[in-house]
Amino acid sequence: MKKIDTHREVADGLLLCQILIISDILRHHSACTMMYAGLQATTWSFQYMTCPFCKENILDGAIKCKHCGSMLNLDPYNTINVDTVTADEIRAFVGTNAYYYIQTFAKFTIMGREKFCVTWNWNCFGFTFLWMLYRKMYALSLVTFIVFCIPGINILLHIGAGMIGNYLYYRHVKAKIIEIRATQSNQNLYPVLKEVGGVHSWVVMIGIIISILIAILCAVFFSAMIATMGHLTGITI
Repeated sequence: MKKIDTHREVADGLLLCQILIISDILRHHSACTMMYAGLQATTWSFQYMTCPFCKENILDGAIKCKHCGSMLNLDPYNTINVDTVTADEIRAFVGTNAYYYIQTFAKFTIMGREKFCVTWNWNCFGFTFLWMLYRKMYALSLVTFIVFCIPGINILLHIGAGMIGNYLYYRHVKAKIIEIRATQSNQNLYPVLKEVGGVHSWVVMIGIIISILIAILCAVFFSAMIATMGHLTGITI
């Protein structure tokens, strides 16, 4: 009789443990369900805004766009900030490769304050004065053409131009947009930006012709040098 009572007590204890375990699981499940519903409600209540650079939707008050990586203006009281010129104005003025330059220009206003930072432009590095002429920066194109004729430091100047070319173009674009905006009505603003800005497509052809001429001159020079060396050494090449 005592054994039966003992077994019954053990069974009752096991049953009670199972009931407690199931109850605890149900309580945790209910809490997780309520938490998930709360998170959903919070997510649905988020406000969104449009990135001024890539036009994608991002969270309102975001510091950096998750789509294009552009830093957004953080200092609305600063007189020199990314909002001085709009992305649409930059896009209209720059024309070709506008998306690349909008992203690059954003790096110079990363904290809402205009500040130089090093970027790299392969076109400016390899074809400095031609690239500046292509982008209608006439004065800088002339200066670089003259300075780059100085022997011995040409490659150093090309490297420097590749590092600061985007910033020089940013300053040029910003100054021109502000100048045009001050003299044109809202109706004529974008057509004038496209006309004054943009690129000179004919510069590409000039670059190709110059490259061909340089290749021919190099070929003639090395051929003459090889012929001279062969003549001096008595070896026919």
